[in-house]
Amino acid sequence: MSQDKKLDHQCVICGEFYHSCDLCKEIQMYTPWRSLCDNSRHFQVYQIIAMLRGNVMNTAEAKDSLNHIGITVDEIKTFIPAVQEILLPIMEEKPKSNVEVIFVEEDDESDEEI
Repeated sequence: MSQDKKLDHQCVICGEFYHSCDLCKEIQMYTPWRSLCDNSRHFQVYQIIAMLRGNVMNTAEAKDSLNHIGITVDEIKTFIPAVQEILLPIMEEKPKSNVEVIFVEEDDESDEEI
């Protein structure tokens, strides 16, 4: 980045300041995520949070998505507090077992001879 570019945006995920020219003619392809986040991975985190809040995705799906893009608990701890409050409980949640245990009481009369 050249010295004349000012840090004019703040990432909504990590809080870092960065430069982005929203309407810059120098950029061949406009990337709208640059107005919200400093990198595409953080924009993916932003989308996961939006889907969680909109009940489009549940916490298990969110955890899978975060793991898929390589987001770790250590990285989440570098995010702004509001994002940490949403994501840390999801990432630290123990997986639930899909096995259902059914207990059946035996009938004492079944042991009697007929």
